[in-house]
Amino acid sequence: MWRKRTFRSLDDITKHDRTQLRIVPAFHNAIAIALPLVAGVLTGHVLVGVGIAIGALIAAFGTVNGTLRTRMRTMIFIIVWLTLATFVGALAGGITWLTVLFIVASGFAAGMVTAVSGAAAQIGVLTTNALIIISHVPQGPLHALEHALFVMAGGLLQLLLMFCSDWLNKSDAETEAVMASYAAIASYAVQRTRKADLHVASSLMEADNFLNDSYMRKHRWQKLRILMNLAELVRIDIVTLTGMTKLQQNQQTGHRDDMASLNDALSKAAHILSWASTHMQAGKPADSEQEMITADLRSALATTSAQLTSGASSDAHLCIHQLYSKLAQVVDLLRPITPDDAYVVAYAPRRSPFAELKRLRTTLRANFTFQSTSFRHAIRLAAALLIAAVIYRTLPYPYGYWLPLTTGIILKVDFFSTLSRGIARVLGTVGGLIVATLLTMIPDVNHLLAILLIILFGWAMYTVTNYNFALFSFFMTAEIVMLLSFFDITPPAVAITARLIYTICGSMLAMLAYVVWPTWQRQNVPSVLADLIGAERQYFHAIISQTAQSTQTQLRRKQARLARTNAARVIDGFMHEPAAQTLDAHAVSGLLTALHRFSDTLLSLESGLNAEHEQIFQHKALAHWASQLEAVLAQVEHCVRETYAAVPRDAFAHTDINPEMVSFLPAGYLAVALMRLEETMGTMTRMLPIIRVEDTR
Repeated sequence: MWRKRTFRSLDDITKHDRTQLRIVPAFHNAIAIALPLVAGVLTGHVLVGVGIAIGALIAAFGTVNGTLRTRMRTMIFIIVWLTLATFVGALAGGITWLTVLFIVASGFAAGMVTAVSGAAAQIGVLTTNALIIISHVPQGPLHALEHALFVMAGGLLQLLLMFCSDWLNKSDAETEAVMASYAAIASYAVQRTRKADLHVASSLMEADNFLNDSYMRKHRWQKLRILMNLAELVRIDIVTLTGMTKLQQNQQTGHRDDMASLNDALSKAAHILSWASTHMQAGKPADSEQEMITADLRSALATTSAQLTSGASSDAHLCIHQLYSKLAQVVDLLRPITPDDAYVVAYAPRRSPFAELKRLRTTLRANFTFQSTSFRHAIRLAAALLIAAVIYRTLPYPYGYWLPLTTGIILKVDFFSTLSRGIARVLGTVGGLIVATLLTMIPDVNHLLAILLIILFGWAMYTVTNYNFALFSFFMTAEIVMLLSFFDITPPAVAITARLIYTICGSMLAMLAYVVWPTWQRQNVPSVLADLIGAERQYFHAIISQTAQSTQTQLRRKQARLARTNAARVIDGFMHEPAAQTLDAHAVSGLLTALHRFSDTLLSLESGLNAEHEQIFQHKALAHWASQLEAVLAQVEHCVRETYAAVPRDAFAHTDINPEMVSFLPAGYLAVALMRLEETMGTMTRMLPIIRVEDTR
């Protein structure tokens, strides 16, 4: 098992995601690095140009993801942190114990901000690396201040170019996120797999976060928010139709016409959503395809309306009609006009900077406990950097700062990232060192080749930042080597050998630190699964107690989606861990699968409970059944959190669907949904306890 899971982790080194390539935005990031170097060469102040270029190099990582508002806030944070680190590092560089103390403190801070976001963690590590590099050359107070101001200037230059790039770019992050959500739902309508469903959930969550942190104009923001609300509803209808399709396939029930109608509706929805995802840019004129889609939807709506009024309709026809109605609204909204008053939603208040700082402080304070993965990682990272910094500052060997540099980059929160990134880092660094060092041997008196290579490597580095870590390590190493070549006079053979040795040693130190004090994801599995069950229970309660489209139901649906995404991420890490497991991997996987199905069924139930049916759970038998199901869910949540417990055998004594309940339901597929909920609850209880049976003895 250890060997199998370890090799599974190694396979992820070659994984890549083409959607994460930043080909065009990476150009202005690379230009911001090259401009100060060109100015420095032309004016004879090369070192000043290098200082500004370093500031631009690190600040550019704040432009990778998010809305303009998010990126601007992140970059300001980077500039302030980087300027302070530069000043402190240059000033304290001559005092070993003080330098080590600052490196350790910065490493601890970098570890703690993993609780905020992955981007914040990356920024923390890069800023710590800048502190390590700059402290290698101690300076007096005046020169330290000058160096800090140069770095600040590089960050501000990167910020200015980001504004210019956004102004010239016709697209924006908010629109692209909504477009990605529509594309994900279109893909799910065709593939209908669990992986596609999780991709939809993460896409919707990201788009929602982007719209909640935006500087967009009111009318444009409102149109995107309406489209997001419709995307949520369309997804619910598609999940319902998918469930009907699977039910008819498995039980071979229903008419062939219904089956054909279901498949045709899903295919048509996929086509329209895919078209919508590519025609969502502001001001894009209507085209002939849009008119054809509109005419086709009108015809389809007329057909389903006739079927509904004739009395010859089925549950499938009702759901298809609801789906077509929502798709028609989507197509109507994509016309280059201001949304009709009937669509308008409340304009979300922009978050104030003080509110964001308060949220950051609250998050960090909540994680100051040994139960927190981020806190444990911060201590582990600080301890590893302490050892690396003491070795580098004590031993009189060149390029010793590469030891703490590598240690900080390799050591991550979880084992999977530490192992895979450690190997990817070594491979990428070795390649980058060899290639870049050999290139520095080419005569380049005027630094023209160096500047050209810095632009090329910088562009490639920012392009593949989230694409593949091995490639990123290759280009980042090559970029740093080229920047240092402006004042590095060490023979290339010595430089390559020293950097390789320290890179390998730093990787081994990082992995050793994790082995000595690991933080396995298995410790988080019970809590995230229990949180997911609790979120699904609250979502179920909101559906049966209020109208399906109430604000409370929407809130609970989004909370359940977030909990499901978090649980899937943690369990995926748990499955990659090589350590001997006390949890039963099959039980954990089976429980998560059951919860996925439970969530899909709740979406179908929400879709079927429109305003006309909102009172059905006030029926005595249905109300009793629902309360019993909630009670069992609460028991399952408790048992998962305790890991050793199992649900009592008599828990389902009063949760059977009886004929009286079925006859009261307005649609047959609602009865199927309730039976599926009951069946899925049975699957959940059979998966308990989630700990291995032999470990309970």
